[in-house]
Amino acid sequence: MAEQLSLHSVSKAVGVSQTYLSRLFRKYEDASFNTYLTSLRMEKAKKLLLREEKMYVKDVAEKVGYKDQFYFSRIFYSYTGVRPSEYVEKENLEII
Repeated sequence: MAEQLSLHSVSKAVGVSQTYLSRLFRKYEDASFNTYLTSLRMEKAKKLLLREEKMYVKDVAEKVGYKDQFYFSRIFYSYTGVRPSEYVEKENLEII
């Protein structure tokens, strides 16, 4: 399972305050820490879904840091506009 990341755990690991780390993300990524982390997770999930066709959505969710596959699916849908299974179908059709 992917390590559970949070603003608190990352700020503690790098030895800066949560406020300072938040400011850095806003300044250099033009996004909040959580928005940035979600986009990283969703991009990795998209790659896993296409590369590991036999992998269940539950397993993809866990690999990118979500314990609940249904919550992951809702976040994936809000990020991409399609459900994980629809994303795979759509991408496979575009390749053909």
